[in-house]
Amino acid sequence: MNGFLIYSGGIVSLLNMLYFAWRVGSGAVAPTNTASWLMWFLLDITALAIAIAERKPYALALSYAIGALSILLVHLFLGTWAWTSVEIFSAIGVVVSVALWQKLSGDWGIIACVSAMTIAGIPLTVMMWASPAPQTFWLFANTAIACGLTLLGTRPWTIGNSFLAWGGLVYNGAMALIVLR
Repeated sequence: MNGFLIYSGGIVSLLNMLYFAWRVGSGAVAPTNTASWLMWFLLDITALAIAIAERKPYALALSYAIGALSILLVHLFLGTWAWTSVEIFSAIGVVVSVALWQKLSGDWGIIACVSAMTIAGIPLTVMMWASPAPQTFWLFANTAIACGLTLLGTRPWTIGNSFLAWGGLVYNGAMALIVLR
């Protein structure tokens, strides 16, 4: 494994998310659902806990957790609160991820966590497909780049080492293209 690439991916991701939090806080981007950001934070902290406990690369998961926390804190002051089916699914995803991690292995916990993240992102994907927002391209593109750097650093690829980065690369890469439609 190449620690420099792994940490570089984490730093790119963290700076990207902190910049997004600043944009929301400054009013350049409209705040969204605070409950959704709470659930993203819980999913991210679950992925981080699994990665640390299983001694897997955790820089990307750490950047996601800190980034989601910063965005959540901004939303606590500016966002609205709505508990929808997306938040319910995310909560179930957190519980299933922890249960699979504890009962089976860290690999199963990561698979469940990344799956929950991806499924929870479907409403955003549908919304961006219907009403593309080109100004969000760099948010998704930078996250995909961070995931790519992490992947380059985690060779040879195993589920526990790279599934979060693969999921992030595919989802954010697709979203970067969708928002440019």
